[in-house]
Amino acid sequence: MDGAIHRLPFGASRSKMIRYQTLIAAGGYFGPRAKELLNLKWIDIVHKTETKIFEYKTSKIRSVYFSKTFIRYADTNFKLIDPVNIHHLVLH
Repeated sequence: MDGAIHRLPFGASRSKMIRYQTLIAAGGYFGPRAKELLNLKWIDIVHKTETKIFEYKTSKIRSVYFSKTFIRYADTNFKLIDPVNIHHLVLH
């Protein structure tokens, strides 16, 4: 969890890198398509063990279960960024 991005000085570039890092981790852990990933909100991933994702290609809703590693990762990054609204997009 204590990677190079977490050691950057506070600021807009650090926040942006942490947001990208969170989306890359989400992409690696549960494999959403790009549009699904870009529509991911903090409320979908923070303090949860699973979430439902709308698949734009098939118009279906799929359940995604998070590993303990991803849960810890998402929660840590959320605390570091401390967004104003948990309903914002991760890349907001």
